[in-house]
Amino acid sequence: MDSEGAIQYMNMDEINVHSKRCCSRTCVAGVVAVILLLLVLAVCLILILTAATGNGKGPQQPGENDKKNHTACPPNWEAHGKKCYFFHKLKAWNSWNISHKECANMNASLVIIENKEELDYLTSQSACCYYLLGLRYSESEKKWRWINGVVHNTDMFEIQRDQDYFCAVIREGKVQSTSCTGDSTTQNMCEKAAGNSQR
Repeated sequence: MDSEGAIQYMNMDEINVHSKRCCSRTCVAGVVAVILLLLVLAVCLILILTAATGNGKGPQQPGENDKKNHTACPPNWEAHGKKCYFFHKLKAWNSWNISHKECANMNASLVIIENKEELDYLTSQSACCYYLLGLRYSESEKKWRWINGVVHNTDMFEIQRDQDYFCAVIREGKVQSTSCTGDSTTQNMCEKAAGNSQR
């Protein structure tokens, strides 16, 4: 091989070594880029799953979020347990029948107290006003009945009753009878199941 051929051959060897280095650097850079992309995707997936299961606490148990069911109630309604409550702020001289109809017009009913926890909640909400309940006294049966037909259980609370009054109100933890024709101190309080967001 002449000297010119030897130089060309050496240059070819240098080119091959150089291209092998470039190829291996390119491959390593590509592998690193793929690994970084997979890590970013994994972090995004973890964040999405964490948000979907409730702030990283894991899957929620049924009923775990009942007391915080804020989105299940229409605007201006208060969420508590599995119910939404609407507390009328305006005092109006409405009879029990008109109040019952106003609640029905909102796809709701006057409040039926089902347990001690609900009684405690309504007690905390009724410090300012006398709110009508979905409870009436049946003179023929000599019993208080809720509007769903259930007889009132006196183990939960007693009703302070005036002989001439056949409807009931709650204020500051006390349930007492009131005139069904209404008066200037009573207000409406409606309830509906949480999730029934129609107004």
